[in-house]
Amino acid sequence: METPSGWTPLVLRFNDSALPTLPWLAETAKYSLHPCGGETLKHLAWNGDSVLKGAATRALVRYPINRNRSGVDKNWISMFRGRVLSNNVFSYLALSYDLVNEETAATIAQKRAADLFGAYVGASDLKRESHQSHGMTEFLRELFSEAVWPDLQLRFPEQDDGSQCSPATSDGEIEEPKRKGVKSREKWKRLRKLVAERFPGRGPLGQSRHALRRAGRRLREAGYWKH
Repeated sequence: METPSGWTPLVLRFNDSALPTLPWLAETAKYSLHPCGGETLKHLAWNGDSVLKGAATRALVRYPINRNRSGVDKNWISMFRGRVLSNNVFSYLALSYDLVNEETAATIAQKRAADLFGAYVGASDLKRESHQSHGMTEFLRELFSEAVWPDLQLRFPEQDDGSQCSPATSDGEIEEPKRKGVKSREKWKRLRKLVAERFPGRGPLGQSRHALRRAGRRLREAGYWKH
């Protein structure tokens, strides 16, 4: 993405093609988003900033802190959150969503472009209880997904066993996966090994967690496995 004249370069790259569709707004609601909207624009942008901050926090809190193989810590999460919620990123999102076109971008302050994006989200939030806005929840969830932000994909690759990152509690501790029988990757590995020994020739069995659970129950009943 090219940097408009007078703007600072983008500080956090995003996948333009993966951006979710903006929630629909009536034309009358869009009128208040005009760059000359003054206090109305600022009010909507303030509301939008609050909505985006909450959505980003909910999306990021599920990632592990200080317990993953890539060594990602709370400082990195805080840095990412600060950048993804910055006026710099919001201004480029406004450009990607055509809330500001390339010609207009060269004539208005970058902060005003950021306010336009925040104001659109703020207006969508205020209208979400009516028929004038649809899919706000889905939009926010997809906006802060790994598909949009490559840095999240690089920092939090999918684990070897295909499982997703464990969610974090409010104090930053990582919750143990809520599974019946096996609660850790080490136990899954031990169970896979035991299944391979006790059920030779059943290769696919070791690849499916559903099959492993069934096999684990059989092994527990036979006294071969304790969890």
